[in-house]
Amino acid sequence: MSTHHKTILLVEDERLIAMAQARQLQEAGYEVQNAYSGEEAVRQVLSDDSVVDLVLMDIDLGSGMDGTEAAGRILTEIDIPVVFLSSHTEKEYVEKTDRITSYGYVVKNSGIMVLLHAITMAFRLFEARSRVRDGDRRISEITNRYNDERNDWELNRFFDLSPDPMCVLTREGTLEIVSDAWVRTLGYPAEQLVGHSIYDFLHHEDIEPTRILLQDMKTGDYAQRFVNRYRTVDGEYRSFSWNVTMSNEGKVYAAARDVTDELSALSKVAKNEERLNLALKNTNIGVWDWDITTGYVWFSEEWYTMLGFVKDDISNSFDAWRNLWHPDDAERIERVIDEYQAGIRSRYEVVHRLKQKDGNWRWVMTRGSLLRDAQGTPYRWIGTNTDISKRKRIEEELQQALRRNDIIMKELQHRVKNNLNMVMSLISIVEPKVNDEEARHVLQDTRNRVRTIAGIYEQLNQKGTIERIDLASYLSELAESVVATLSSKAKQLTLTSNLEPVYVDIQTAVVIGLITNELVTNAVKHAFPERDSGHITVCLTTTNQGGYRFSVSDDGIGLPDHEQRADSSSDGQALIQMLVEQLGGSMIIQGTEGTTVSIEIVHDADTKQ
Repeated sequence: MSTHHKTILLVEDERLIAMAQARQLQEAGYEVQNAYSGEEAVRQVLSDDSVVDLVLMDIDLGSGMDGTEAAGRILTEIDIPVVFLSSHTEKEYVEKTDRITSYGYVVKNSGIMVLLHAITMAFRLFEARSRVRDGDRRISEITNRYNDERNDWELNRFFDLSPDPMCVLTREGTLEIVSDAWVRTLGYPAEQLVGHSIYDFLHHEDIEPTRILLQDMKTGDYAQRFVNRYRTVDGEYRSFSWNVTMSNEGKVYAAARDVTDELSALSKVAKNEERLNLALKNTNIGVWDWDITTGYVWFSEEWYTMLGFVKDDISNSFDAWRNLWHPDDAERIERVIDEYQAGIRSRYEVVHRLKQKDGNWRWVMTRGSLLRDAQGTPYRWIGTNTDISKRKRIEEELQQALRRNDIIMKELQHRVKNNLNMVMSLISIVEPKVNDEEARHVLQDTRNRVRTIAGIYEQLNQKGTIERIDLASYLSELAESVVATLSSKAKQLTLTSNLEPVYVDIQTAVVIGLITNELVTNAVKHAFPERDSGHITVCLTTTNQGGYRFSVSDDGIGLPDHEQRADSSSDGQALIQMLVEQLGGSMIIQGTEGTTVSIEIVHDADTKQ
């Protein structure tokens, strides 16, 4: 087939691939236009000045409209051959494109010769189908016009206008009138056709079926798409599809179209399907086809092999198939089937187990597509079972490894907690023996800081988690512990906690805990020097920017010069500043009416466990 003046629209979102494919098509003699999205392809093809003869459509086109949707929109407006070019070899993709158009499906990297052949076949198939439509239209016109038995002159005149073969013959097969197209197609002059039997030109295998058709026809009968083969003057046979009707006088009116190229193309499609079946044979993918109306289920050879069966081991019924489902999976499978049939699910996909011939269970991924009639009633279900036993085995091994890791981490946390408690005990033993007041305070502060860290591991142990800390719960317990430990009986200090749920990792929790310990400790020690009561508030809130803010405030003497409490605990203030910088946060101190220290963290706040 000549490629002269043939224009192909190449729809491919990858620019480099599109460039390479366009160059190959241009070298083959085609004009090439490019579209890089489904939307762009629709616009180009449907534009008033479009010169596109064929669309070569990739299926995956990135975000937006995919190739199948773009092809569907194009074909609702105009009739044009569309060949799909994709890296997908799964059955559902081929079936999905077949429901849109059947001009061709080419797997990427199959080679330029395969692609060019597919394009050539698509053009031939399109031209053949165009002739089919034209022929059917002409046949209808002939039948309607000549039901009233117009005279032979008018019939001859009309016949000669048709580009497809037309003729009038007797029930016995003798040709009475033939059109010019009939003469041109077979190559015989009219005098060698008129008055002769069609059986003189038919392929020997087609003589008897044609004879039966003509002998059995009655007045008003109408036969469509009856195919037989005729010998041309060159000795080759060409295939014709006939539409035939019988008149009141027993004359047979027939119109045909040459379908030789179309049948050849269909033969090549059948061979491609055979290759696909051979490819599936080595992929551990079993195909099934369920006739919902009758309950009959067809299974591919690979499906039997995957489970260790041969064809006669299992009856082709849905009940026999269902008996292979694992009892623990059956209810879930039927629920997914019902939801897919009802339209609740957009696709049918379920992982389950099938029983093998040896009694063991094999994990499979089941996918399928449902066919519905014009009323929307399901009548056929086609799908695959893919063997995923190896994948499930690896997943189970990973789960076991994770469980072992959890056990190890929990044991480490338990030991860290015990070691921290041991350190606090050692400090508590040494502390009474220290006479220097400043040294005793240092030991107390150190013990409280160690207790702050130990509190985290205590919560991890209680909550049974190894990664996330409930910051609200942790800070509440920590503040209560500091106030209870450091306040004297002479002072009545109260504590309020306004804490929203925020979850952080262990490292962040340690830093925030140390900061909170220092701030609450400073408030207890220095905020109420000449009072016998006071109030401390700890807050934790999320911010509009997605982070979180925590603060410690008191109603004590405040910080007139912003230095009183800094001087009283300079090491603590330095520690707080260092820890805030470690978190990447910011700190604000307000000390005019009582003291409030607010620290804002810009990290994303996780409010769920």
